[in-house]
Amino acid sequence: MLNQELEKIKERLLKMKNENSVSAEEHDKFVVRYDTILEQLRGLIKTAAIEKNDTTLHPAIILLAENTNCADDLVISDEFLEKLLTKQIITEAEYKLFNDNTNLGEWQ
Repeated sequence: MLNQELEKIKERLLKMKNENSVSAEEHDKFVVRYDTILEQLRGLIKTAAIEKNDTTLHPAIILLAENTNCADDLVISDEFLEKLLTKQIITEAEYKLFNDNTNLGEWQ
């Protein structure tokens, strides 16, 4: 079930990458939808980590990293993963997996 949810999120993110915002209003709506999908992805990561479902967890962490497109997203996702790490819900290696797959290394 978690893998199916991951595939749905992946499809939604891919579809959004192909959208073009013409107006500022459309762009604002796009950002809200995008943030909502990333929030769902973070929820999926937490659930997969708690359930020790590495088959879903690792690809979900990578997907989150690949879709962290700005400094604000990086801060939000990094804080989220740090909390999971502190609570020992994820491992140091899983936290590193995120950092190794972002395109924003220079902002860390």
